[in-house]
Amino acid sequence: MTLKSIWVDYCENGSIHGLRHIIQKDEKPWMRFIWVLLLIVASIAIVVLVSASWEKYSYSSMEITVDDPRYPITKIDFPAVTICPISKIMYSKALDLVLNKYSNDSDLRIKWANSLQALSRIQFPHNTNLYFILQNKSTVNIPLNDISDLMLKLAPSIEDIFKKCIWRGAMYKCKDILRFQRTEEGFCYSFNSQTAERNVNDQSQINPPLIGSDGVLIPLRNNAAGKGTGLSLIMSNMSDSFFPNDNRRRGFN
Repeated sequence: MTLKSIWVDYCENGSIHGLRHIIQKDEKPWMRFIWVLLLIVASIAIVVLVSASWEKYSYSSMEITVDDPRYPITKIDFPAVTICPISKIMYSKALDLVLNKYSNDSDLRIKWANSLQALSRIQFPHNTNLYFILQNKSTVNIPLNDISDLMLKLAPSIEDIFKKCIWRGAMYKCKDILRFQRTEEGFCYSFNSQTAERNVNDQSQINPPLIGSDGVLIPLRNNAAGKGTGLSLIMSNMSDSFFPNDNRRRGFN
């Protein structure tokens, strides 16, 4: 079965209108030409319309319509807010807990510095970038079971990241309303998140979401809309927490 016979069979039995008129031998040449021309015009029109529709879909802004603008805001759970530092390891902690231990062994110190710099950049799904960062650099073979504990010790704490935390106009200790959160971005801190760690900062009786009598987590809710309500966080300037040769942007995600 040749390619030509397959094409003829498709034109004769296909659902595209007009193809069978092109291959019919008893059809007049000018009629076949007209059908070819019509199919070309139709194909161009389809491409133009699909392209225009896709462009409109891609660049159109999202529209949110409020079903009932008078619905009480006190009946809506306040959304979870998660803050992640760009650098997953503080350079000052890396110095104190790891690097300064090898001040007399420059080779081992460099290996640890390279390894910690790579760990400070861990971020899914961009972990493949670590290959290029570590290319032609010597590192320490850290056991997989120890990496998480090491990262926890070297990661910025709540006190390192947050200066002030305000909820519904009242000042709170940041550790009382924020929880440790494991994310694809790395180790972060969350407010009002039902997936945050429950074994960290549980000594606080107000750390959201609260646990109801039936064991169900109850997120906090706002009582008003506008400036001065909801959650306000004042962050620390963590520019000095990066390794000296780390040229990434400073800030948070």
